[in-house]
Amino acid sequence: MGFGNVFNPDTGGTVPDAAPAAADAWKELAVSDMAKNDGNYTFSHEAGSNGFTHRITIDTGADSAFFETAKCAFLYFDTGISMATLSNNLATVISVLLEFDIPPDSVLGADANAEFHFGPVINNNTTISSSGMGMFGGMIMNNNNQNDFFAMITSGIGKAGNNSSLSSAFLTRGAGDNSYQHSNGDILKTVQLTATGFAAKEAGDKFGITGGDLCIGHTKGASGPVVTNSEEMVLRTDRIAALGNLYIGVMFGQNTDVNGSGTAGNSKTLDFSIKYLIEQIVAS
Repeated sequence: MGFGNVFNPDTGGTVPDAAPAAADAWKELAVSDMAKNDGNYTFSHEAGSNGFTHRITIDTGADSAFFETAKCAFLYFDTGISMATLSNNLATVISVLLEFDIPPDSVLGADANAEFHFGPVINNNTTISSSGMGMFGGMIMNNNNQNDFFAMITSGIGKAGNNSSLSSAFLTRGAGDNSYQHSNGDILKTVQLTATGFAAKEAGDKFGITGGDLCIGHTKGASGPVVTNSEEMVLRTDRIAALGNLYIGVMFGQNTDVNGSGTAGNSKTLDFSIKYLIEQIVAS
């Protein structure tokens, strides 16, 4: 599997960082590419259905706050690219895209006692809470709100090594071009996290993130075009650099017993695909 191309400003050509790949080529991860860290949950990972590559099923064995790094499950891929390699770059862009189908009648948002949450991760560790650099964030399914509050976005982008959990924010709702409207049959389709990087050579062969962008995509109507919701999260400053390899993946959790009823909610199953893009320009 290719890991992205390095642009050489002296020749104008590209040099493969690990294996040949087309410039600007998105790569899709297979089931066999990824490993799992259960966190405080028990979850299974297998081949997906309905046109998607992956399927995870997660229990309610833990009550995690939204994107709680010490408890959430983590499905990850080791790119094989070291922080030392990235620290030699003039510029680096990393993007992770999750694709799925969550229609208005999905059981993922119909559990009155547990809020399922999931989203992309970019970091340097197989355990999120032990990360020295990176970012995370994503989507939160509301607890049985059969209206435009059916799904939410994290209220910001988490900084690995800094934030231990996130809170929720509302998507832009209604009939607007970039608004989510549950009654119109809008289908939730994507979560994308994109980050830019910096080198920290003076502190050793370390690499970190300077800024990030988190977006959620959905259709307009059951068969309409996919649009990006206008509620977008941007992180302007994060200069925590670290050593190790670059990992990308997806984290999952459930905020259980949200109504204080003593009921833990239901297990959740999500079919999805994960794709990534790593573009690098080496310093001359």
